[in-house]
Amino acid sequence: MSLDVCIIGGGLAGALAALSAAQHGARVVLVHHAPGATAMHTGVFDVDAAPARIKKIEIPENNDFSANIQDTLIANPHHPYARLGDNIPGVMRDALEFAAARLALAGLPLAGSTDQWMLLATQLGTLRRVRLCLQTMAAGDISQMKNANLLVIGPRGLDGFRPAAAAATIKHLADRVSPGLIGRSAGALIDAPVASHTPNLAPYHFAPLMDSADSRDEFFEHAAQAVKEHAATHVAFPAVMGVHDPAAVIDAASHRLGAPCFELAAAPPSVPGQRLENALARALRKADIPVVRARATGFSAGDKDVFSISVQTPLGDTQDIQASAFVLASGKFTAGGLARQDALVESLFDLPVFYNGWPARDTFMYDLVTPSFADSQPIFSCGLMLDFRLRPADQQGRRVWRNLFAAGSVLGGYDPFQDRCGSGVAMATAFAAGRAAAESAMGEQR
Repeated sequence: MSLDVCIIGGGLAGALAALSAAQHGARVVLVHHAPGATAMHTGVFDVDAAPARIKKIEIPENNDFSANIQDTLIANPHHPYARLGDNIPGVMRDALEFAAARLALAGLPLAGSTDQWMLLATQLGTLRRVRLCLQTMAAGDISQMKNANLLVIGPRGLDGFRPAAAAATIKHLADRVSPGLIGRSAGALIDAPVASHTPNLAPYHFAPLMDSADSRDEFFEHAAQAVKEHAATHVAFPAVMGVHDPAAVIDAASHRLGAPCFELAAAPPSVPGQRLENALARALRKADIPVVRARATGFSAGDKDVFSISVQTPLGDTQDIQASAFVLASGKFTAGGLARQDALVESLFDLPVFYNGWPARDTFMYDLVTPSFADSQPIFSCGLMLDFRLRPADQQGRRVWRNLFAAGSVLGGYDPFQDRCGSGVAMATAFAAGRAAAESAMGEQR
């Protein structure tokens, strides 16, 4: 098989890199062997750093997207955003708009913009400041509430969800941000649809019930009684309100209950992650991008270029895929893009891995972890370093292969858990790397 661009990895970064390369005229193939971190997506898209701990502050805290990005790069010059060109905020806005448009066409609309923060609650009751989220979560922007009477509703038996505890925590933290956003909060457990047939519900089992009109109506009937009892003005559900068209389910809930309804940001692994994977697959099909279900196991290359990769299917069959350019979007540890041996290594091309600008091979492994899980873990910020064309580079900043590009969490220089920018890195670098790979391949043809 020989095409213009081969994408290695099928998560958020890989799929968007493929879509970006195709938009710029390239014939694209995507190689994807198994779900990675996309399956753990919470439904909120972290783009630029925001405080992880909520404190009493003015709302909005800082709506200046460009200033936030600039502050991030001043604090961390190794951040992947630094490789997006001269107009970094502009590239990021283009990337986010591109991603949102493709997901919307694939049936998963997003809400929000780079112009302002949203303050959203999670299923645990914690608060998150985000720019973008699933449309089903947008009505839960606490910063836009005023003396709300919030009711958190969940079906009895849903694994890991405690509505009363979540409601109390949400109000406590909202009062710390700005008293008066939430006047009262309460939680309610209601009967799950009879079709569930079990007292112990996993989110993946409950969500499909909401795709059924009969089960949905039965559940909303119980929810309406709770809303009336608590005189709720806003209603929060766990992120299990359907798999195929959750926006329509939330709209139906708001109409039936007579109050704005929304989903809480999920805890991974999650139904929103399943929705995102499904939407990315639909987007690839709409763009006529073939997906090869196989694991990349090796490559061939000359002095400057990668010529092909070898892949193995689940049945053990092998083949070579030739392309004029390649984009590595293989993820970090969950998806297998990086592996821990005697030192951290990149799994396919044996590319140099860095921590804070220094080769990870020269770093003692135990120096990359700290005793407290709540602390920043250096190992999470390890990954590839890029040149200014989004190509993996060595310690001197020189590209390793002329036609190999990279995107997403395989990159180093940031900690997605502490820096709150994992989705932004995936979307922005994928958009830019896909375009760069297409330009490389198409330029070579010309």
